[in-house]
Amino acid sequence: MDSEAFIASLGELGAPGPDGFSRRTSSRPTRQITITDGEGQTVYSARTADTPEAADGHVKVGGFRRVTDWSNGVCSVERIPATEKRRKKLIIAASCIGAVIAVAAGCSTLASVKQPAPSPTATYVPPFTASGSLTIESLSINRDLHNVFDKSNDNCNPTGGYKDLAIDSEVEITGNGGSLVGTGRVKNGKQSATPKNCVLTWEVAEVPAGEYIYTIQFGHRPPVEVSEDELRAGYEATIGSGK
Repeated sequence: MDSEAFIASLGELGAPGPDGFSRRTSSRPTRQITITDGEGQTVYSARTADTPEAADGHVKVGGFRRVTDWSNGVCSVERIPATEKRRKKLIIAASCIGAVIAVAAGCSTLASVKQPAPSPTATYVPPFTASGSLTIESLSINRDLHNVFDKSNDNCNPTGGYKDLAIDSEVEITGNGGSLVGTGRVKNGKQSATPKNCVLTWEVAEVPAGEYIYTIQFGHRPPVEVSEDELRAGYEATIGSGK
């Protein structure tokens, strides 16, 4: 078998369409996409939304491009040549040089620009679990629940205008191009030292690493851009005015 032949395939879910996508993005939001070489070795794997646009985005992130149409969730892909990547980088570098010349009109010469080295071969980075806390500052909080194991800290749950953030509400994370890469839930709530505050904890498993841009959305609130480091370390957010 040709060792340079690569196949992208999708697992789980399944779909009635001939391309193998159900185009669902939230009911069961993600499925596994895997790229293997001619010897069956995995060279890239991640979770993707169940749309061809999201899957194509992951193919590109892995350093590949599609050469055949998707059929039953499978297609052939090829590596993007290193020379092509360098050419794009050189175009960007040339644009930057032009901007420097325009700003520094008094300079007669420019330092030579070092040609970037070829991009390394894409390597598989396992997905990670994103987690953190969401503090609700509001009087619209139900505090009638009690933790039988720890009476010193009542359980709490947002109500009223904040009920979209209540326990078991959805947390969504998107990646490159706005494609959905993972969903999770608000797990529980604990009343903080400030009586009107409720601190919720949340978790989203199987988030693909290496996305250029992540956004996180709680309930129907506006999405917020976050870094991979923030998601890995535990992202903390606060919502509400205390009323």
